[in-house]
Amino acid sequence: PSGFFARVETTWYRQRSFGYGNAAESAGDAFAQADVFVGWRFARRRAEWTIGLLNVTAQDYRLNPLNPYSELARDRTFYTRVRFAL
Repeated sequence: PSGFFARVETTWYRQRSFGYGNAAESAGDAFAQADVFVGWRFARRRAEWTIGLLNVTAQDYRLNPLNPYSELARDRTFYTRVRFAL
C-alpha cells in the first residue's frame, strides 16, 4: 500500500523490412532496451514519486520510420514522474 518500490523493464524489438531499393534501408534492426525505476508510494496510494533511467545500455537503433512505433530513448535518459490520485 505504501513504501519504497523498484522495477526493471526489458523490451525486445525486432524489425525486418523488405521491398525497398536501398539495402541499407531494408536491413531493419533487432535490439533490447532496459529501463530501471525506483520510487516511493505514499499512504493509501494517494501519490507516487518515481525516478528512473531509460535505455540503461545507451544502445541506439535503426527502425524503419514507415512502421508506427512509439519513440524510444536513443541514449540514456533520466526519467521522473509524480502521480496524484484523487
